[in-house]
Amino acid sequence: MANVTTEDQSIELQVLVVGGATGQLLSAIHARANAGASLADAADPLSAPIVTVLALGEIKGWKTSFRFHGYGTDPWAAGHAAAVDAIYAHIDGLIVCEADTSPSNDTMERLAAHWRTRNEPRPPAALLGTDAIAARWVALASEPAAVKGPIDPAEPFKSVSPLLKAALKR
Repeated sequence: MANVTTEDQSIELQVLVVGGATGQLLSAIHARANAGASLADAADPLSAPIVTVLALGEIKGWKTSFRFHGYGTDPWAAGHAAAVDAIYAHIDGLIVCEADTSPSNDTMERLAAHWRTRNEPRPPAALLGTDAIAARWVALASEPAAVKGPIDPAEPFKSVSPLLKAALKR
């Protein structure tokens, strides 16, 4: 759930990013948010979680931003179980992305199980990669993703924009 601060009228939506293309996506988002600055640790999301914030500016008088929490293809096996489980309870969006490797079956099962237990409306999910990863999601979550398709290698941010719009509408 979004972090809302009434004192300064700010809202920060939380997005969980898991998969082989986490570094690529969050590097692109970080560069967009920080005038081209690089995200030094984005090359290996398995060694440590990647966090970056994208400020959108003001929407109806509220300072609005997204905080992305990025992990590799199997955050539970990499020792990040407690962190991912804690974040998942409060997310406003989920991105599962594949690159050369897909998230493990265990990861997909855990993400889908968490997603199914959320009250309606559930956070929007984006499955970025092949049709196979989207089909795995439908089989496990019993509902299609709000956004699916390949990652645009030239502009990865374009791949996540529909998810951000869906999260803002919730």
